[in-house]
Amino acid sequence: MKNFLVIFNGQANCGKDTLENFMADQFWSQRIENKESLYELGAKVYNIPYSAYRELCVKRELKDTISPLLKGLTPRQSIIHVSNVVKSQINRSAFSIDIAKRVESYFDGNNESCIVTTNIGYQDEYDDIVQYLTGKNIDIILINL
Repeated sequence: MKNFLVIFNGQANCGKDTLENFMADQFWSQRIENKESLYELGAKVYNIPYSAYRELCVKRELKDTISPLLKGLTPRQSIIHVSNVVKSQINRSAFSIDIAKRVESYFDGNNESCIVTTNIGYQDEYDDIVQYLTGKNIDIILINL
């Protein structure tokens, strides 16, 4: 049986999370939230509790509202800053390899399975995931919206 990792990439508000939720609900797919590591890093960067940072980034009504907790940025702008600037200063590959390891650990090799995730937006991160999962009976489907 084949295992599948489906990745949805695209601009903000293009429906990535909606498609991810649809896939998970309709096809019993597992979601892998790759933003969790960004939320953890963002909380450290902005020196606020993880739960507060995650809430700012997740709640649709807060995502585009400037926050004094985020040095005058919106949560969306802050997560982009963390992803584009901070993450690359640390080791962007560490984040993509972490996702690949979580994907690998989910599949047991006995059943057909599907994992969906969003926002593997950088080619080098996608390449890291493909390289790590090569030869592990996992097909990767990238959908750019």
